[in-house]
Amino acid sequence: MLDKTFKDIAFNMVEKKFYITAGDNQIYVYNYQDFTMVNTVSSIGEISKLFYVGGKLCALSRNANGRPMFEVIEELKIKYGDVNNDGKINSTDIMYLKGHLLRKSGYKLEGYGLLAADVDGDGLVTSLDLSYLKRYILRKISDFPANNK
Repeated sequence: MLDKTFKDIAFNMVEKKFYITAGDNQIYVYNYQDFTMVNTVSSIGEISKLFYVGGKLCALSRNANGRPMFEVIEELKIKYGDVNNDGKINSTDIMYLKGHLLRKSGYKLEGYGLLAADVDGDGLVTSLDLSYLKRYILRKISDFPANNK
């Protein structure tokens, strides 16, 4: 049973996936056979409708100015742990994640940073993610749980 409220659902029967929207621009990807979450994808705007055109996932959404947009959604390959999106996973990412969790100004994570910070793949950014990130940088673990979901 899915535990979120969704605005829209799009099915891809070929890849056995379905896509749902939750929040302003989050698209959650689930396996159609066992309903496990496969991935999370971001849109540019606030999504109102998901559908397929020519085998590609598309969204009708609104940008920050409220204007309607049509976009082809590409599934992002998230580099979990790269919170500041500089291509590296290091102590700077710990600083950003810690600042976000402590609600310090200048460290609010949004978009890609928020997705990359969810290193345990549970859909939330918590102190547990910070713990995994620290353990990864100290080489106590070699991979994040989110990479195995």
